[in-house]
Amino acid sequence: MEHLHPLEVKVLRVFKQHQQIVESKIPELSGIDPKQLPKVISWLLTKNLLEVTAENITRKVRLTELGKQFRDTGIPELRILDAVKKGARPLSELRKLVSDALFGKAIGRLKQLGAITITDDKASFVKLPDELTSLQNILTKIGDTSYPWDKLSPMEQALITQYSRKRGKQRGIFRVDEYRDRIFSLTPTGKQLLTQLPEEISEEISQLTPDLLRDGSWRTYKLRPYNLMLPPKPIVVGHRHPYSLFLSKVRQKLLAMGFEEMKGPLVEYEFWNMDALYMPQFHPARQIHDVYFVKSPKYGKPLSLHILERVAAVHRNGADTGSKGWRYEFDY
Repeated sequence: MEHLHPLEVKVLRVFKQHQQIVESKIPELSGIDPKQLPKVISWLLTKNLLEVTAENITRKVRLTELGKQFRDTGIPELRILDAVKKGARPLSELRKLVSDALFGKAIGRLKQLGAITITDDKASFVKLPDELTSLQNILTKIGDTSYPWDKLSPMEQALITQYSRKRGKQRGIFRVDEYRDRIFSLTPTGKQLLTQLPEEISEEISQLTPDLLRDGSWRTYKLRPYNLMLPPKPIVVGHRHPYSLFLSKVRQKLLAMGFEEMKGPLVEYEFWNMDALYMPQFHPARQIHDVYFVKSPKYGKPLSLHILERVAAVHRNGADTGSKGWRYEFDY
C-alpha cells in the first residue's frame, strides 16, 4: 500500500464494481486523465496487480493526402485512359495530364493491366479494367472518414491492401490504422490488495519545494515514499539499421563467393543507374526506388555520344540485339 501511487489506487478501485474492464473505459470510470493511463497501467502490470485477459483489435481505413488528391481529380490511370479513348495519343502529350512523379508508374500499371498498348511512342486504348473503376469508387466511399475495415468487401480490402501506404517513403493512397483495446482483470495479488484500499485517498506529494517549506503547507500533505525496488527505465542504445545489416551480410556473402567489389562516386548519372541497365524512362520503378537528385549541379559532364546513341537505339527498337526494344522515343 505504501508504494501505490494515488493514480494506481484510483484505477484499482474501479475493479470493486467490475471483474473485467476495457482499457478505453478506465479513464471514464476512474476519473484519471487518458494521457496518464498508459503510465499507470504499466506500473500496475509491473507490480503484478493487473493482467491482460484479452485484446480487441479494430482496423480503420483513411485516405492519405495523395489519396484525397486522387479522390478529387481522379486516379492518374483513369485520366490517361479518358484521353486515349478518343484515339492514340503521344506519350509526350499524356505526360501533361499527370505529374512526372506519377506518370511512369501509371503507364506501367496500365500496360500491366492490358489497358493500353504503346507503339511508336503512342498509347492506344484497349480496355477499361474493373480494378481502376473499383479503386476510384473506394476513394469516394471513404472520403474524409476513418472507414471500418470489417464493412468493406473482400475485393475492396484486397485493393486497399495493394494500394496502402507501407513503411518507408512509398506513397500509398490508403492508410490502414490498427486500434488495440486490451481487457484487464486483477491478479490474485491485486484482488487481495483491493480489499485493503481506503475509501478516501489522501493527497500526496513527491517533491518538497521551497514554497511548501516557506508557508508550512508541507504539514498538510503526505510525502510519497520512493520504491527503490522498481526496475529502472531501460536505456535505449544506438544500433545499426536492419536494412544496413542486411546489405552488409549480402556483401560478405558475395565477396566470399569470389565476386569483386567495385567502387563508384557518391553521385552517379541517372543514365548509368537506369538507362544503361535497360530500364525504360516511363517505368514505375524509377519512382518506387529511393532515387535522390542533387539540386546543384543539375547536370553532369557530357557523356560519350556514341554510348548515348547506342543505349537510345536499344531502348527505341532493340538495335542489333534481336530485341524489339521498348518502342518509345528515348529522351536524351
